[in-house]
Amino acid sequence: MIVPPAVRGTAVVATSERVSAVYSLTRAVPVTMLDADWLSSRDRDVFVWEQPSTNVRIIGLGASVVQFGQGPDRFAEMGAAVAATFARIRRLDAEGPGPRFVGGFGFTADHPAPEGRWGGFPAACMVLPEICLVQNGGEAWATATASGGDVDEADALLHLQTVLDSLSPAPRGFAEPVPVAVALDEGSSHYRDLVAAAASEIAAGAFRKLVVARAVDAATAANPDRILDALRTRYPGCVTYAVTSGDKLFVGATPEPLVQRTGVAVRSVALAGTIARGADPAADDDLAARLVAAPKEREEHQHVVAGIRQSLEAMGVRVGPPAEPTVRKLATVQHLETSISGETEVAVSLIDLVGALHPTPAVGGLPEEGAVDWINLNEDLERGWYAAPIGYVTADGDGEFHVALRCALLERGIARCFVGAGIVAGSDPDRELAETTAKLRAIAGSLAG
Repeated sequence: MIVPPAVRGTAVVATSERVSAVYSLTRAVPVTMLDADWLSSRDRDVFVWEQPSTNVRIIGLGASVVQFGQGPDRFAEMGAAVAATFARIRRLDAEGPGPRFVGGFGFTADHPAPEGRWGGFPAACMVLPEICLVQNGGEAWATATASGGDVDEADALLHLQTVLDSLSPAPRGFAEPVPVAVALDEGSSHYRDLVAAAASEIAAGAFRKLVVARAVDAATAANPDRILDALRTRYPGCVTYAVTSGDKLFVGATPEPLVQRTGVAVRSVALAGTIARGADPAADDDLAARLVAAPKEREEHQHVVAGIRQSLEAMGVRVGPPAEPTVRKLATVQHLETSISGETEVAVSLIDLVGALHPTPAVGGLPEEGAVDWINLNEDLERGWYAAPIGYVTADGDGEFHVALRCALLERGIARCFVGAGIVAGSDPDRELAETTAKLRAIAGSLAG
């Protein structure tokens, strides 16, 4: 992720204030071109977004335009800046999906310290990649973009053709799995105390829900492409993502969509309420039935459903009738899940919807503003891009953002793994600790490749 000089000392190729024109060129490529060690062999920052279950993949390489920001208005300002850049793009082709912005946001509106753990991952950063590879089913395209300034179309076309011709992915060749040392009890006493404090606040009526997170550090020398492959293999129903910023890598597999827009159709998903998987099908079904019947889990889930519906309706989305939750089965846990769909006016941008929904009660709490303040004061953890929106948007306003969960931030052989749990009335500290420990085991297993 190319970020502003104040954050990482890297020159920004272009920002909206300096771009008078952007040229793009798209051509069809073999699907196999996306099957490469893009993270290990990179000579520029990389963004990866994959949905293995639907054969959708996006790989962004480098940057031709960078938009970044911070503060409480970062979503509205980012939406306007992205739209303004799209309006300047001159397509030199008539095929394929064309250019798109990729990127993400921080959990909070504040800019991380440049020298800190999350330096290089701004509170808001969307990038128009220099090269963007997109697979949708059995088709794939490569789009090259460049800020043109006063360059004429003929010169721009020649340049972009040269960029695409020079695209040479490194062949896939994973190393052997590398053992990972993870102290799963790291911070466990503090986390129990944090859960107990949250439950006490809820019992006193200050909040209806609080989501508290923990992080542990793991030593790993695993090949980053092997980590990504392990995630996509183990969690095919999730979105697998990876973002690099210099020598840092943010990687994970999230089951939680935030919002998807296709034309006027809008879809979000409430995913809250958790129980383990069973050792056999009968035990698994029994646990699922217990999850559906558990008052605590249903209450937590309903808070998230209500919060998402209210946020969408406040943006003018005509939300459909409520639905009963179903059970979403993942590799190590099961969740209550409710799909929430509706229609919106064209004037409401995808990034506007992202800003209206973030943070959902699934990662923050209720009431939202007070819950985030409580988290910032008590959690003793810099979330960075954990539990925040990550995704893409196209020139026609379509796209998708997920909540960055089940993830780790890697730097110099250390992976900081992030997990969390929703606390409501009746939550038990030992049970919530066990839930987060199970999630940490899943992340640690992928870090070994």
